[in-house]
Amino acid sequence: MGAQIAGHLANAGLPVLLFDVTPQAAAGGLERLRAIKPDPLFHPDVGATIGTAGFDELTAASAADWIIEAVVEDLAVKQALLARLEPNLGPDTIVSSNTSGIPLASIAAPHSNAFARRF
Repeated sequence: MGAQIAGHLANAGLPVLLFDVTPQAAAGGLERLRAIKPDPLFHPDVGATIGTAGFDELTAASAADWIIEAVVEDLAVKQALLARLEPNLGPDTIVSSNTSGIPLASIAAPHSNAFARRF
């Protein structure tokens, strides 16, 4: 799901950094995105605007304007990732979730008020 979201944002002309558990997993997600038919990328060059990184490189998130969390639908997993991400956010970074059923208030609950205002 994360790679497809990254692809749609790249289609809109935005530079994207796709994170996953490891850099290799992120690169694999990007490869799977490119293999989907019909191709979700509007132009072959769009894929070049999507970078990949692992969760060990969350400091790179400090330059992001918008972060979309799209990990597995498990509250504890989402909260743990956002706890690791929070100290790496830029002052104006917006954070959102691709959750389909977990209340956003539950995801944001253990985080600071500053984080909750941008979530």
